[in-house]
Amino acid sequence: MAATSRYESPFAPLQISSEDASYIEQLALAIVQDHLAQYEWYLGPGRRHVDERVWKFRRQRGDVRAYASRRRHAHKARGRHRHRHRRRHGLEMTDALAVVSPRLSASADRFASTPAPAADLPVIHVVGSIEGTLDDVIYGILNPTIGSMRLKAEYIGVTLRHMAVLETLVAPTAEHPFESLTIKWVENVQKAVLRPAVNSRDFVYIEATGTTLTAAGERVGFHLLHSVHFPQTPALASYVRGNMSACGLYRQLPGPSGRVDVYFKGTLDPGGVAARPLVVIAAVDVFIQIWRYIECSRLKKLAWLMRAKARDGASGSGYASSSGSVSSVGLGGSHAEQRKRRSLSTQCVVCGKSPALALLTELRRRRCSLCFAYICSTCRVKKWLSHLPSAEGRLLRREFAFCPTCFRDAVHADALRVAQDECAALDGPAFGSELFLCSDSSESSRFSTNSLADSLFS
Repeated sequence: MAATSRYESPFAPLQISSEDASYIEQLALAIVQDHLAQYEWYLGPGRRHVDERVWKFRRQRGDVRAYASRRRHAHKARGRHRHRHRRRHGLEMTDALAVVSPRLSASADRFASTPAPAADLPVIHVVGSIEGTLDDVIYGILNPTIGSMRLKAEYIGVTLRHMAVLETLVAPTAEHPFESLTIKWVENVQKAVLRPAVNSRDFVYIEATGTTLTAAGERVGFHLLHSVHFPQTPALASYVRGNMSACGLYRQLPGPSGRVDVYFKGTLDPGGVAARPLVVIAAVDVFIQIWRYIECSRLKKLAWLMRAKARDGASGSGYASSSGSVSSVGLGGSHAEQRKRRSLSTQCVVCGKSPALALLTELRRRRCSLCFAYICSTCRVKKWLSHLPSAEGRLLRREFAFCPTCFRDAVHADALRVAQDECAALDGPAFGSELFLCSDSSESSRFSTNSLADSLFS
């Protein structure tokens, strides 16, 4: 079966039975719980460090550091000590790709392509912390639909050429807006110079998001990516089938720091013939994208505020009405009158500078996109936002200017309530397209420097 668009499945419908759906949910839960046990061990007294005898430092982004397992430790600790050694350091991640479920495949081989030997597959370990709240991180990760996959890829700076949601087993709801379990297919397109000699990779995997609790009762967010195979998803002639298994855990750090602890382990088998150093480089590029989730969350909240403004305007309630959706995340009430007064001023609301006479004709373009207050070029905050009129439609991008107050409001908006509002608005009419249809808008054309990263962390 050939896909007729970039966002349609190239496979026959999966037709997941209730038994298989239950098994997949149990599989996802079991993998998350196994990683949670490793994380809780890591949090124990005197253990919160990375053993550099086992892990080699590869890259750092902000306060997030990525390590790769050292090859010699893949064979270490034979016999009765081997399992304890591998489990303690999370090296059994490579064994996850070899687990076979007869329910998910008609053959004994779970995967269409032959996985590399476990000892040759590096495990990537990412630790550190990122600024923000746990809800911000999970909201930045969340992408259970084609539309949200495309927007997330745009905001974290990767390019997805072909992808499809093959099945939705658990969809976010207003009651549980962060819980999702989907089966996806994505294509990795090689760089143009490599296409004549190297086949593109594709991946079929389950993706799960949500929150759980540690044994001590602490709330932890999770993000799982794990390759699966079905009889309906055979290897395609034009691709090499890759496999991966990865899980990220996120916990709000105590105190006023406003930071989230990051604990992630994953392994990647690109399929075919690939040298281990190249696999390490590609896997690190894919999995270190974690550090961008907070910025993704902030841009999504800004875009939501723009849509909410358009929706409130269409309903006649006005931006930041005391009963509207905007106020539900803490941006209404007393803000309304303050914004109304600021919108009438022709002085910069931050530094008080007045616009030059030549700029008065373009005053509208120099106002905050949310409160319409004038902001000078020095004080304004500029952000590129994206909008999808439909899941498969053209992605619209435009640069918007914001005053520091509105931008700060967006940063601190309650991500949980924003996600709940988005769930509630799914069945309603779409708003916000007109904000992006102007001379400043453009179709997205951003490309990542790593093609493998472009199609995995979606």
